[in-house]
Amino acid sequence: MRREMTIEGLPEIGLEDILNRFVLIAGEVNRGKTTLTQGIFRLYREFQKDPVTIVDLAPSMVLKEKSGRGVGGKLLIPASPGIRYFHGRIHAPRLQGKDEKEALALAEENRRVIESLFEQAFEAKVKALFVNDCSLYLHAGEAKKLLAWIRGAETAVVNGYYGESLGPGPITARERAGMEYLMEHCDKLIQI
Repeated sequence: MRREMTIEGLPEIGLEDILNRFVLIAGEVNRGKTTLTQGIFRLYREFQKDPVTIVDLAPSMVLKEKSGRGVGGKLLIPASPGIRYFHGRIHAPRLQGKDEKEALALAEENRRVIESLFEQAFEAKVKALFVNDCSLYLHAGEAKKLLAWIRGAETAVVNGYYGESLGPGPITARERAGMEYLMEHCDKLIQI
């Protein structure tokens, strides 16, 4: 019985790599973080029948100004019993804000929406947690609070942006520090 998955160009992952662990997938834009997370989700569901909670924090696809390449993208999760899927209206502050002040306001709005999503998600026991684009919370939210939610699940697979392509600034500095905090406290780090 195959208990691992392979996605071309991405690290090979086995079920034993994720069970009862906090796995963090970190990397630059368009490197496959969401694709790998989806693959791990499929692997988990193939062998584990426990309920799964998904908190999808990715904004709708937003075009990156200079390159025109897409940034963001939600997980593609089939409707199924045993899957609890939480998402909301999330902005891409650095790309949508016309200036730093507006970007910070969008980040704060995201923080409120995301905290509400996690509160709803944890109204029930969370055995397996998948979080897409956790770094959106770190723009204005606290890394320690995010880690407490993540550690509230037996198994957690979380991805987030950790790169340089979106430029410098206060949002980037907070995000980077938050991701580094999560990197220090995860059980398995996959950098892509």
